[in-house]
Formats: sequence, C-alpha cells, structure tokens
Amino acid sequence: MEPTSAIRLPLLKPVLWVISVVVLLFLLLPSVYVIVWSVKGTSTVGTLGVFSTKWFALIFESTDWRDSFVYSVFIAFVSSSVATISALLYFYFSLLYRRAYQFLGFILCLGPIFFPSVVYALSLRVTFGSFGSPEWLPLIVGHISLLMPIQYFLIESSNELIKIEWIYGAATMGSTHREVLREIVFPLLSKPIFIAFGIGLLFSFDEIVIASLIIDSANSTIPKRMWDTINRQMDPTPAVVATVILLLSVILIFGFYVVGRKKRMLRA
Repeated sequence: MEPTSAIRLPLLKPVLWVISVVVLLFLLLPSVYVIVWSVKGTSTVGTLGVFSTKWFALIFESTDWRDSFVYSVFIAFVSSSVATISALLYFYFSLLYRRAYQFLGFILCLGPIFFPSVVYALSLRVTFGSFGSPEWLPLIVGHISLLMPIQYFLIESSNELIKIEWIYGAATMGSTHREVLREIVFPLLSKPIFIAFGIGLLFSFDEIVIASLIIDSANSTIPKRMWDTINRQMDPTPAVVATVILLLSVILIFGFYVVGRKKRMLRA
C-alpha cells in the first residue's frame, strides 16, 4: 500500500498549477493593460480607440521627458553605485570586525527599512533645504539609504563563496584591504555585486515617495513627472512611459543574464 503523501501528491499538483496561473494573471494583467492603453488609449480612462503610436512620438519628441530620463538615469546610476560600494565594504569589514562594529553597522543598514519613507523624505527636505543644497543631493542620499539594505542582503546571501580563512591568509602575507577586495572579494562576488547594482538601478529609477517630497523644480525624475502628468491629465502618456520603462527593464535583466551566461561558459 502506498503512503498517504504519495497518494495525495498527484491530486495536489493540478491545484498548485491553477493557483500559480491565477497569481500570474493577477500580476501581469495591469502591465498588459498599460501596454494596450499606450497604443490604443484615449483621454478617457477605460476607453480604447484605434491603434496609434502618436503618444510614443510625443514622448520621444518632448525635451521635458528626455531631460527627465537623463536626470533619472544620473540619479539611479550614482545612487546604485555608491550604495553597492557601501554595502560591499560593510560586508567585507563585517567579516573581519564582528560584535560591536557588526551590530552597529547592521542597525544602521536596516534603519531605513523601519523608518517611514515619507517621514525620512520630509527630514531630508528640511535638513538639506536649510543649507540651500541642490535637489539632487538629498535625492541621492535618500535613494542610497533605501538601496543599501536590499543590496547588502543580495551580497550577503552569497557569503558561502568566500572563506574567511582566505582573507586572513592574504592579510597575513601582507596584502592590504584594497588588494584583498580587488583580488579575492570582487572576483568571487562579481555576480551578486552586479545583480545588486542592477536591482539598485531599477529601484532608484522607479522611486516616487522621496522624489515627490523633495523635487519642486521643473527638473524632475521620470516617476515624479508621470505622477504630475496623471494629476493634470489622463491621456496615455504615463502608459507610454511605463511601457518604455518596462521594456528597458526587460532588456537590462536580459543583458545581465547574457553576461552571466557568457562568464559561466568561459569558466567551463
């Protein structure tokens, strides 16, 4: 006689498939509708017209949207770069210096997760505004604080790739921290580091809470301009921008996958 678990398992498999399909549709349908609205949308939400790419032409011909795209890429690149480097350095030094240093750094790294983004953004606005600093500076600081915990856990999840004995051995032979990072840590953790950097780019590019409370000038990020556009009008312009961003995200993820696959093939 077969075990009860073996008898129930085939009955459970179709149920899991149904649940998975329902969840997948629930997640994809909003994105699919946005894509459809970008090419068949009208000024009335929910009303679709004929297929047209005029909204794409308006976006690509607009200097305001181009400036916002460049500004968003600048903020995302700087924020993700600094956050990735900071997360990597904290991960490295937490391997060498434990207890008080590790605990304090962990609390500082996780702090932004438990601090409401709205309150934090308001604090950045008041603090940096009192010094007359440009808007991009508190924007970058806010994004770094949000990205560091995510990137740290992405890097820390691959800590089994590094043995602490290798680091101690290199230090015993006279290697500096810079040499250990360049010759041991970075080569072994290159994949999670690049993944953390790519995810940081996407998160920073898509951030809206901090941007909404800090940006007052006409030079705004893509999410902020989309939000302002939705408040003023309801044409398919935000859907077009969302479709372009979705396409760029897919290309970026696919690019990281191709690069990682080529590296694995070269190692093999």
